[in-house]
Amino acid sequence: MTNWQTDIIPKWLEEAKTYPTKALLYMAGEVYAEQARRLETEKGKLDGMMWSPEQWNKI
Repeated sequence: MTNWQTDIIPKWLEEAKTYPTKALLYMAGEVYAEQARRLETEKGKLDGMMWSPEQWNKI
C-alpha cells in the first residue's frame, strides 16, 4: 500500500511549479498526517474500552 504522505506528496511537491499548488499539496500532507494520528488515537481508545467492562455501555 502506498503511503501518500511519505511517497506521493513529496514527489508531487518537487514537480509543482506554482506556489498555490505547492501550498495545497503541503497542507494535504499535513491533513493526512493529522487524520492518521487521530485514527490511531481513536483505535487505542476503542481497544481500551473493549477491555474495560465498565466502559462497554459507552461504545
